[in-house]
Amino acid sequence: MKIQFTEAFPHTLITIAASVVSGALAGAAAGWMYAAVPYQMPFSAPPSRHMSVATSTTTQTPTTVVPKVEVVSVDRKPSEPIVPPAFTSRRVSSVAGIYRRSATSPVLSDAQLLGQAVAVTTDGWFVTAASAIDGMKLGEIVLWHDGVAATATRGILDERSSVVFLKADYTNLTAPAFARYEDITAGVPVWIERRAGSFEPANIALLHGEVGDLKGVPSSVAARRPTVTSLTQVGDVGSPVWDTNGTLIGIASGKPGGTFPFIPSSAWAPSLYGIFSDGKILHADIGVRTVDLASLRLMNRRSDLPLLGAWVVTDQSTKTVIASGVSDATTVLPGDVITRVDRDILDGTADLGEVLVQYKPGSHVTLTVDRAGKILEIPVTLGSLQVSKELK
Repeated sequence: MKIQFTEAFPHTLITIAASVVSGALAGAAAGWMYAAVPYQMPFSAPPSRHMSVATSTTTQTPTTVVPKVEVVSVDRKPSEPIVPPAFTSRRVSSVAGIYRRSATSPVLSDAQLLGQAVAVTTDGWFVTAASAIDGMKLGEIVLWHDGVAATATRGILDERSSVVFLKADYTNLTAPAFARYEDITAGVPVWIERRAGSFEPANIALLHGEVGDLKGVPSSVAARRPTVTSLTQVGDVGSPVWDTNGTLIGIASGKPGGTFPFIPSSAWAPSLYGIFSDGKILHADIGVRTVDLASLRLMNRRSDLPLLGAWVVTDQSTKTVIASGVSDATTVLPGDVITRVDRDILDGTADLGEVLVQYKPGSHVTLTVDRAGKILEIPVTLGSLQVSKELK
């Protein structure tokens, strides 16, 4: 086959050669730019922007960065426990374990643990919740404190606040300060000492429990039970609740697995003075039965019923308390709301029984009463009611 060249062939050949040379130069330029510009991770630029790469006329040589490796030693020593600053210098905890004495074994086991008690005097008086030793005889109770076991030699039940004071042969104990009821407020940080020297931080959640009915509580009983943000465990009954300054706020009273209520120290601390002076506990009383309005959620609430105060319920059985020596108690009528006892305002911080704990029997006080919207001031003489019982 004969190939015939035309006049256009030289021009075509020149065009092909130029394309080859241009492609080679473009490839070389792209390779030079890739080597000169450091590598960056690809990313998608917004469509409204243009991405440009700055080049340099100076050839740059890529450098390899070697990461610096530093060997750090691991401290295997356990960290120090976090405890309230008020207890860091305390030689020994004031908490003792309460055990049931075994008739067959000299060993105190966890199966015999009843709860905890906290020392309230330096010479061996402890306090615990009455539920910890409910129905037990005094000789069955053994306390374990700072590595030493001791049998309870005396026990006094305070029926007003549902605590028990136990005496054992210990000396040189740490006696705490007691909180006032106005010191116990919602949100305050506290420390639970579930076992001696074992602290757990919490906060006061509620100042009182709920009211489930309208039967009311006798004014001879301090029934308020604040709660903290924790759950009660086995062996916690009687455990102290401290504030951050080391002041005793109260002792645990709940059942395992439930919320963590406690008996305020302001409800039973004054009882100690009666034990030491008279050997018994007397309570100032006004012979009424009331409902704490601060903890009451009532359907169809009366428009003239205050939100706070001690609501005297219509239970005629309260008249039997008058025989204890209460003077002028009949001037307080069912349906009245006691809003103040002298300077102490019943604003939900404490119930009526807890406020009356602060007064001595026979004291003359003025009750401020809301009677269907009318404010009355009624002077009364506080009666006396014995609320202690010796354990045998």
